Amino acid sequence: NFIGYPADRLAGAGVLFLLLGAVCVGIGFVLFPRSPHGRLTLPGISLHRGHTNLFFHEWRKCLVTWKGIWVLVALVGLQALCYRDYRPLNTEYEYYYRTYSAVLSGAPSGEKDAYLQEQQECFNDLYVQLADIAMRYPDQQSFYRESEQVRLELRAEEAFMDAKQQYDALMPGQSYLYQTGYRKLLGEDAPKEAVLNFCKAFLVLILLLCPMFAQEKQSGMDILQTASKNAHRISRHKTVIWLVFALTVTCIAFLPRYCVVLTAYGGLDWAAQANSIALASQLPDFLTVGGLFAFLLLSKLLIVTIAGWVVCWISKRSPNTIIAMILALATLLIPTGAAFLLCAI
Repeated sequence: NFIGYPADRLAGAGVLFLLLGAVCVGIGFVLFPRSPHGRLTLPGISLHRGHTNLFFHEWRKCLVTWKGIWVLVALVGLQALCYRDYRPLNTEYEYYYRTYSAVLSGAPSGEKDAYLQEQQECFNDLYVQLADIAMRYPDQQSFYRESEQVRLELRAEEAFMDAKQQYDALMPGQSYLYQTGYRKLLGEDAPKEAVLNFCKAFLVLILLLCPMFAQEKQSGMDILQTASKNAHRISRHKTVIWLVFALTVTCIAFLPRYCVVLTAYGGLDWAAQANSIALASQLPDFLTVGGLFAFLLLSKLLIVTIAGWVVCWISKRSPNTIIAMILALATLLIPTGAAFLLCAI
């Protein structure tokens, strides 16, 4: 929806990125000659430097010297911008389906069976009333005028029948779940959203981790580290740092979508069997909803962690940070971008 006009999402994104790139290049040409020594730098953060702790020194380089903290802040801002306008479905069908689901939610019971039977009888009575009105008012205009209230009450039938069918299809051990939130998290749009968030996560990891080894080699610091016999110790510190970065980036990239969906459609029934979800009906009985989503998040964390390892591996073997970034971008973002295009088709 581009100012009230329909626009292709993929083509619109491409045009937006081209325009944004052109604007950024133009701003760079204007500001670069005016900056001291021809360099543009983000403001640093003053931290206490009076220590000799190598671990905190490595953290300071990653977050302050190489501006990693600004990269993380930018990712947080981007995710907040992307998901700030997320709104739940507000259709008549969704209202009725949500209302029936609120009553039927959880394990089957005799009270819920009686409730469904009572509602079915109400709809049957409405059809009897509709037939009676049709007999008394054969004129079409009169029929529509006199049957308006009955037809209005019958508009809930579609949602009721879907809820009843879902309830009747439950197997032993399964629970009735309000499906809309699960469809948003696991449905046809989920792969595209996941790949898009992987693109963001990979880009941030490249900006965070490429200087970690390549910058040391570029500045000659690796020679001093080797001479001081601390190279292996520092390497272990860097490993801890990129693992923490991988966890942090995964949380920032993927949790906002779960949060907005849960806020819009209510919390998940973590203890229910995962195969109670229509889109996950083939899963085994022992797997719970909480276990399913924990597995999905852990799998994303594993992928981001592997991507972080790839970036570090490239950084170790690159002569400087720029080459490391170019190689990492080609290695991670080109395949991820191709996957996004496939999901968008």
